[in-house]
Amino acid sequence: NQETWLEFTDLVFVDPIGTGYSRPTKPEYTAEFFNSVGDAESVAEFIRVYRQRFDAFNAPLFLAGESYGTTRAQWVAEALERRRTKVAGVALISGEVLLGQKHPPAMWTALLVPRFTATAYYHKKLPADLQSGTLDQALDAANRWARTDYAEALDHLETLTKVQRDVIIAQLVRFSGVKANVVDPKMLTISGSDFTDQLLQAQGLDLGRYDSRMSARRNVATTPWTTPIAPSLSPVIDLMQGTSPSLIRYLRLELKYKTDQAYRGPFGGAYPAPGVPNGDWMAMSWARGGNQPTGVLAFDPGHGGGRRGGPGEGLAASIPLIPPLRKAMELNPSMHVLVLTGLYDSIGCDRVTYSVSLIDPPFRDRVKAVCYVGGHMMYSDKDARKQMKHDIAALVRGGS
Repeated sequence: NQETWLEFTDLVFVDPIGTGYSRPTKPEYTAEFFNSVGDAESVAEFIRVYRQRFDAFNAPLFLAGESYGTTRAQWVAEALERRRTKVAGVALISGEVLLGQKHPPAMWTALLVPRFTATAYYHKKLPADLQSGTLDQALDAANRWARTDYAEALDHLETLTKVQRDVIIAQLVRFSGVKANVVDPKMLTISGSDFTDQLLQAQGLDLGRYDSRMSARRNVATTPWTTPIAPSLSPVIDLMQGTSPSLIRYLRLELKYKTDQAYRGPFGGAYPAPGVPNGDWMAMSWARGGNQPTGVLAFDPGHGGGRRGGPGEGLAASIPLIPPLRKAMELNPSMHVLVLTGLYDSIGCDRVTYSVSLIDPPFRDRVKAVCYVGGHMMYSDKDARKQMKHDIAALVRGGS
């Protein structure tokens, strides 16, 4: 593996409670872990125990999280810093960095367009003048229009004339490759799911929502979208769900971890959850009662935990929220953050770059955003994997 990170760091992979082979010791404890605070505190405690058992106190500590793991990494960073455990750096892979920045709604919506353009360019669905140039040229044109004319129009929807609306719709069609009927005529937007459903629907193909370069046969009028048939997930769904014989043999025979438990993948114990269309077991079990304020641990299992209320209720709800990563960076002025995004992922590189630009100084100077030619799992592309290794190595060496 020429792109291994083991050349510059040890790697410890953690399956938080409820995933992989990790389970609460008693079923009645489950609710303690299935919320942001309980999840972060349990991972932080694992890190404490690991460093103690292996006498790893002198090794700089870095956190890396992917997808929902980016949310977890930000919460865990705060939990560790509050415990006086220094975190040298945080890598957020395919997720947002949340440091209290406010995103103007019009611009936030407008910056979906470059991702549409990148996808349409890949599938050769742009008009000839855009398709004949380079990808960067097409993206630059889309970016300029999205940040100016389009964002301005979205900011003044109520006052636009029909002629102005028609111009916006025509430009959306130009930069996205879809037909005009895919555009919401009232809001002048294209939803991400409509885009992936419709760009290649004339060919009977559905695009991947996690990597929009990928496609698979689906008639969107008759077959609803579900995770197991998603074009960008179906090739690896057995690995993700722990049903792959290769994965199970690796865990049992190579790593010598033998158990008869089911390996719970990112969608929990079953998909879909019983009686819930497109709902997964883990998502249905997770407490979604708002955000837990940080700086204090106001977690009461009798009131704020699990499905009995959720974080954010009771006394804690009256305390102003400080984003966890911001609190961690306040506690540790030397912590750096690297945000890694795939060009063809649903979140979009331009949104992430713009979001980072809105971070308050001095935090902004400690956050770097990188865009890779890839999807949600950008490391599936060799070139992206090589660049990713370089960028992670720079983060680690800078924090060592």
